[in-house]
Amino acid sequence: METPPTRLPWHELNDEPASRPTDHGEEVLDLLQEQLQIDDEWVDRSNRTLTWWGANNPLIIHVSEPRIAQGDPVVKVTADHLVSERVGLSFDAACKRAFAMNPVTNGMALWVDPGSLALHNTATFYAHPGNQSILDNKVVATVFLLGYGASVIQTPDLLEAFDALPRVVPHPLSGLRTDMDELIFYPLTLSSHPKVQNMWNTIGVLDALEMFLQQGLFSNGDETGLTTEFPFASDVPASMQAGLGFGAGGMTSLYRQTLDDPHPFMGAGLSSRLRLPPHFERDTIAVLANGLNWAEANEMTGFPSWGAWTSLLSPEAGELDHVFHSPGAMARWGLASVIGFSSGLRSMWAQERLLDEELVASVRRGGDPG
Repeated sequence: METPPTRLPWHELNDEPASRPTDHGEEVLDLLQEQLQIDDEWVDRSNRTLTWWGANNPLIIHVSEPRIAQGDPVVKVTADHLVSERVGLSFDAACKRAFAMNPVTNGMALWVDPGSLALHNTATFYAHPGNQSILDNKVVATVFLLGYGASVIQTPDLLEAFDALPRVVPHPLSGLRTDMDELIFYPLTLSSHPKVQNMWNTIGVLDALEMFLQQGLFSNGDETGLTTEFPFASDVPASMQAGLGFGAGGMTSLYRQTLDDPHPFMGAGLSSRLRLPPHFERDTIAVLANGLNWAEANEMTGFPSWGAWTSLLSPEAGELDHVFHSPGAMARWGLASVIGFSSGLRSMWAQERLLDEELVASVRRGGDPG
């Protein structure tokens, strides 16, 4: 496997640039506003922020100050729906509730602020010249719209589940919105649209599989799905670990893309799942997942935060997954590779947060995990 660079995106993005980079943040907001086709009556633009009242509680899209990564100017684009300013549950109980709900994420991660106990649904993207086509092809706008629409529709259930009060915010000029924009209901149209369902089947995931094989990763698959392993506590594939004396496995991250696992709300599409190898304690796994979702929303990582940290198994299993579902409406040539590449970065980012620094360095050199 190729040795990863010493300086990864989250390292570079957290450095203060020597001089102010080219700032294209407002252009990104202009493009998203145009693509979403939202009414000017329910929009407010100020302080690097686009606020859209699709309902009585707005979506806030903010672009960061520009940074530099791999020589390119980068802005982080954060779409956040603040569902409630304070939940009535304890922090641990709220984390467990979010943990249980995130497996059916519509693109945003549900998380609880450890200080204020505010409840958020958030997705992010890092815009730079090298990925302009993802913006141009409306992928980012679609993720944000799906996440916000689902969050608004599910708000009554979320408020009840978290014992939280609703958040109602009037537009500074138009006042309180008493209806919902028809775009809010877009997520509900996907599972019943047969043409949309088949779009990923036409594209497949072979581009992502080829990318992983070229990187020297242990991978297998076909047009309809793939499985690959990312180094984590070892760079030795799980299928080889027992024979080499490392035990029965559980030292690499397991990553899968499938086209035959329909989402309960968005129907058929591309399902992406990253499973970390450690077995976590059932009493702490929900707080850990919430912390990772919080960090992706609030820190600079360099990879898009689409989907959520959760578990597709019960908390007793101790498995920590990151899941994302891309419905047929999002199908684009090359997007499976983008999602897969981001998952590889996410695995390395989580590796640095969860493991000892010396072990991480040893694994990335290809050394014995010890």
